Amino acid sequence: NNNTPLPKCFCNWKHCRTYQKAFREFKHPLFNGVIKLKFVKMDRKSLALKATVDRTLHVDASKRNEWRDVDGESQCRYYVARHHFTEALIKQYLGDRRAWDWSEPLNMKQAKTFLWSLDRQDVYHSEDEAEEDEDEDAPTRYVQAPNVPKDQVREMLKKLKEESKKQQQQEAAAAAVAAAAAAHPPEPQTEIPSKTKNNSGNNNKSSSVMSAHTQSTLSTSITDTLKAFEEDIIGHQETNNSNNKGTSNSVVAVVAESALAQKEEENVRLRQELNECQEQLSMLHNMVKQLQVDMDRTNRGGASDGGEKVATTTNTTAKAKSAKKKKKKEEFSSEEEDYEEEESSSEEEEDDDDEDDDDDDDEEEDWSNER
Repeated sequence: NNNTPLPKCFCNWKHCRTYQKAFREFKHPLFNGVIKLKFVKMDRKSLALKATVDRTLHVDASKRNEWRDVDGESQCRYYVARHHFTEALIKQYLGDRRAWDWSEPLNMKQAKTFLWSLDRQDVYHSEDEAEEDEDEDAPTRYVQAPNVPKDQVREMLKKLKEESKKQQQQEAAAAAVAAAAAAHPPEPQTEIPSKTKNNSGNNNKSSSVMSAHTQSTLSTSITDTLKAFEEDIIGHQETNNSNNKGTSNSVVAVVAESALAQKEEENVRLRQELNECQEQLSMLHNMVKQLQVDMDRTNRGGASDGGEKVATTTNTTAKAKSAKKKKKKEEFSSEEEDYEEEESSSEEEEDDDDEDDDDDDDEEEDWSNER
């Protein structure tokens, strides 16, 4: 029972407790639990088993000497995890728990079957054998030693984990198949129609011949139809049976089909988006072309207007220059005329001055004469 406390093993393995919990988690039918060993101090067989357990599992010294007086005899109890014993020995023990005696030595045949290995230290010597100093003719018997190595226990747990994982996958596959079958129930099978009886008229020979020919034709066609229908029904039944008995392969097929359907839907969606993108690109190309045409027209119109403006400006400039030149010429001619007039007036004044000078000279001469 997984709810009962798990006693601690008396061995010194570091991970023995972990192994115990793992076997309990996997609900192992053999190694889930412990073996309760009772040793009696005055029993030679019991002491031989205790010595083997102490040596093989390296039991702590403090636990080796926990002897207690029970009903007038000294006893000691050990808890040993089941995985320390071989599978064959645990099976033998579980076959009859009450009658099985762990202190009873095993003969050679039993030892080879129930022990992991045969060690001379595990050989049991009775009192008679000890007195006879190990008689060679005496049968060799072995103590039921818990001598399964750690590596073997770890390998066993590894296999259990793999098997548990596979079982979980199979259960998941079966659940998926059941869910798929529930979601898509098989089509109801139609009953195969029974062959119709042909009733021929016995009125005359011609009608009997015609009816016989018609019946043979109908029977042949009906037989062929029934055969094809039976083949379809059998194939459908085989398909349903294979689906109902499918394991992980059928689940993989279902998953693959669903994944394929999803991929197809995704491809359709991507194609639609691609077509929309191509349409948008074509629209953009058309718009760019139209813009280029408009820009070319605008550039041409601007060039012609610019030429006219340049010509007009040139003409205006030329006219302005000619007007300026003409104005300068007129000013220059007027200045020349003024200059000539000034010169003529100055000459006239000079002539008047000369005449005055002459008069003055005459007067001076007259004055000098008078003196």
